[in-house]
Amino acid sequence: MNVINFKSNPDMYYKELINDKCNTVRKIDMNDERFEIIQRFPKENLRINIINSATGAKFNRYVSDVSWFGNFVIISWIAELLGEEK
Repeated sequence: MNVINFKSNPDMYYKELINDKCNTVRKIDMNDERFEIIQRFPKENLRINIINSATGAKFNRYVSDVSWFGNFVIISWIAELLGEEK
């Protein structure tokens, strides 16, 4: 399983943690190893860590979809409620 890490500001992190927002939109930078991993592996082999940029708290999810849109990628995940770090 391949894990990618992304930081989220505290407001977005909370929405993502409680499953109100189960995706993140990122500007593509092919010099960033994370985007190479996203491109190389099928979503079934990806997990995402979302890290609170203020506190360092994090949660982990299975990726459910990866959509490439212009210079952006939208990474969606499966909502879960177990084993959270808050």
